[in-house]
Amino acid sequence: MPTPPTYTRREAEQALGIKSRSAFWHLRNHYPQAFIVVHQGTDRGNVTLYDKAAIDKFVEVRAYLKGKS
Repeated sequence: MPTPPTYTRREAEQALGIKSRSAFWHLRNHYPQAFIVVHQGTDRGNVTLYDKAAIDKFVEVRAYLKGKS
């Protein structure tokens, strides 16, 4: 079974438009349903991969809600 498209943490930060690691962890802790771990990494050579579709959907919803307020 092929793995779904994924983002690394840095790619997810770029998609979300955030620049700091702490902002990423803040969002990940508050919205765990948007940061589905496909592969749990252990170090720099084996990074954690997040489901691209879930993060892209979160980016859309977040942009919509930011524009609404």
